[in-house]
Amino acid sequence: MKKLIIIGAGLVIIILVAALSWQRFRHPSDDKLGRQVAGSWIREGPGTLTITPDGGFSSEFSMPDHTNIFTGTWQIADGVFLMTFTNASVPQARNLQTRNLIGRVERYKIVHVDDHKFMYEENGQIHTLNR
Repeated sequence: MKKLIIIGAGLVIIILVAALSWQRFRHPSDDKLGRQVAGSWIREGPGTLTITPDGGFSSEFSMPDHTNIFTGTWQIADGVFLMTFTNASVPQARNLQTRNLIGRVERYKIVHVDDHKFMYEENGQIHTLNR
């Protein structure tokens, strides 16, 4: 009976270790995701996003008559890409909320990142950036 309990406990430990290892394998660490997202990306529509390894970002959206420029800091926490806006140049802003982005934090769940694609979820919609 004692032998059976020891074998059972050993199996439970092995299963737990395997499950934790699998979960870690399936979801890259925040540090690894940070290294993967650093670089220049082309946004959907007329824009670019540059993510620097030191934790800064800049984003530009070009319109026919003006360009919106945003800068700030970024980090990744639990697979979520966080962008904090520290400066914004939005010449054609139509509402006060758009003009007052400084201090705003955007949160995007990372869906996939590789050398060519950065996919994230925002409000249930998947967006793709390309290199």
